[in-house]
Amino acid sequence: MTSAVKRVVVVDAHSATYADPISFMQGEPVEIERPDSKFPSWYWCRNDAGKEGWVHESFLAATTGQTVGLRSYNARELTVATGVEAVAVERLGGWLYVRLNGGEEGWIPESCVRWV
Repeated sequence: MTSAVKRVVVVDAHSATYADPISFMQGEPVEIERPDSKFPSWYWCRNDAGKEGWVHESFLAATTGQTVGLRSYNARELTVATGVEAVAVERLGGWLYVRLNGGEEGWIPESCVRWV
């Protein structure tokens, strides 16, 4: 994304899928399980603590086997209602990492928003 602020409004509500998803710090080991068939740049991964979740390839040093995180990551999804406004912080492979007006941050599908 560019440094310009990109605002979005939720036009299709989204519910978070995973209650306790994967997270890791830069340099920590990550095991790659499989690619996502719907979002091919995302991979199902497991960290050393056993937490699992989807990770975009840009956070990974490799996309097969054992690898390390290139930068810190948290797969936290947000539950958002229609009409909620947010700032898109990062846009990757069909998903947006957003910051809500109240400060909460996490991932939502790009398909559930309209750019404003």
